[in-house]
Amino acid sequence: LTEECSAQEVLTALRAAAPEGLQYLGVRQLGLQDTKLSKRIQALDYLIVIPEENEESLFAWLGQHVEGEDILARLQARCEQLMELETIEVTVLRKKKERTLNLRPILGTMEALRTDDSLGVAGVLPGKLALRYRSVHSNGPSVRPLEVVEEVTGLELDYHNILREMCWHIDEE
Repeated sequence: LTEECSAQEVLTALRAAAPEGLQYLGVRQLGLQDTKLSKRIQALDYLIVIPEENEESLFAWLGQHVEGEDILARLQARCEQLMELETIEVTVLRKKKERTLNLRPILGTMEALRTDDSLGVAGVLPGKLALRYRSVHSNGPSVRPLEVVEEVTGLELDYHNILREMCWHIDEE
């Protein structure tokens, strides 16, 4: 910004310029001594769309296929199984070294779903298999969305399959 304006003026301008699928919920001015914005984020919501060509591999990875069983139900069962665990160890590569991290503390919620028009997400076609999860901020090292997807589904996807839906923060005031 080049001049001082109210939070409401900024919010109105952001909403007017926002592309389809991006919605601004609020704006608040931070002071020079306030905590950095990146430090205020407490959680991030992600939607990972699983390409149709990967569904067969996913079914195989999830285990024995039962005739007539829905892949959505199988993936949801996997999500529920993981959410009940206290520890989910994942091995990640950081600075050219392997590290074992506990994924469980950062998983706030996780669900399997089929996309539909009610999601309001530009470029996501209805009927696609997807995984939605909330990554909760922790003081330790974080696990990247692609690493979460690989642990949950066994699939190695690209970043273009991942959509950050929402950033959450808890205001200290």
